[in-house]
Amino acid sequence: MAASLGASGHAKPGPAAMPDIAAASVVTWNLELDGGLRSSKPGFQCEAVMKLGPRIRKWSQEPPLSGTVASLLKLDPGQDQAFANAILLRLGEAFKTGNNFLRCCILKVFLYELKGRKPASEYRGLFTKERLSQHVELLRRVKSVMDSGDTTARALSLRVLGCLAHIGRDSIDVQRLLLEALESPHRLEVEAAYFAIGCFCDLSTSFATLALEKILEISNAIRTTPPLRVGAIRLLGKMGISPFLSHKAHEAGKHLMLRLPSRPIVSTTLIALTELADISFVTRQDQVDLLFAYVSSEPRASIRVLALKCLKKLAPKAIHCVDFGGKYSEVLLSLTGDRSIPPDLVKEILQLLQQHDPSSSELKGSCLIDNLEHVEDLYESEGDYYEVQQVGSEPMKE
Repeated sequence: MAASLGASGHAKPGPAAMPDIAAASVVTWNLELDGGLRSSKPGFQCEAVMKLGPRIRKWSQEPPLSGTVASLLKLDPGQDQAFANAILLRLGEAFKTGNNFLRCCILKVFLYELKGRKPASEYRGLFTKERLSQHVELLRRVKSVMDSGDTTARALSLRVLGCLAHIGRDSIDVQRLLLEALESPHRLEVEAAYFAIGCFCDLSTSFATLALEKILEISNAIRTTPPLRVGAIRLLGKMGISPFLSHKAHEAGKHLMLRLPSRPIVSTTLIALTELADISFVTRQDQVDLLFAYVSSEPRASIRVLALKCLKKLAPKAIHCVDFGGKYSEVLLSLTGDRSIPPDLVKEILQLLQQHDPSSSELKGSCLIDNLEHVEDLYESEGDYYEVQQVGSEPMKE
């Protein structure tokens, strides 16, 4: 006891004094998970699993331990990775043998880690082949649930496979499972496949090429129900992995809106193509042209407002490759007297463009933006203003 105390009587620093390093606690986490999963008491298994959510996210965001740090934590070199494999394989086994509630808890843990990731190309976390040597076994345990006749279990398995896209992107079996799930008669399973396919398309050009063909087939099929058609269209925004696929997806989206001009289809496609242009340089000019075409000529006010919101989202990146002067600024200014367009929305777009390109003569704020200060005067009655706010209140992903 005395040997562990310094001159002041306080304990010397050790592994417990390094709370910022997740790997310092891996031994405890492993034991807690093992004990919780073995417990027969109601709720103990799920509680043990759910505790891992923030722990795995933090651990995944840290680099592998160096030899020096591992020594300070009294771990052998590579032992932290061994514990990572042990914990994730235990989760995989629990997913394989557990009930759907436990599977849902495990999915939440993986989703929590997924939401904390960097962009796909920069990800170096726990769910990579470099850090998870037993990745084949983990995939096998999750895939085994797809042989179940339980639709909910299959849907949960598909979503977990989406979270494991970094280790499963080269697996032909996993790719086949995802594409075959699109043919399921159960909406729950198809929507889960949409999620997983979106994750894989961020990482694999060959898979994205196959997926795009299936997505377009589903989007154009007469038998496809409206909710599943909308879900398929959303995946167009995930095709930014190559210039060729980006261009093909953008062109397909434009043709789809012309063939099926209903409000849900047009709204979903505009958002998906804007997300695509946000990550793919090759479609930005075309997308700006498309959005301004809807802003200037679309008769439905809600679609025009949505197109403006898409422009607002895309402007910070598009300003570097698109000339927003001339006809574009004229279109925006023509909206200042439009009673169906929220005046603040137009003003925000003009301010955003001026902020990124202050030298543009068409966008100089002294004459354009200042004229918008009194646009609200055009709305004389409280009822008209309320109507404008309602039209512009549709949610848009920022």
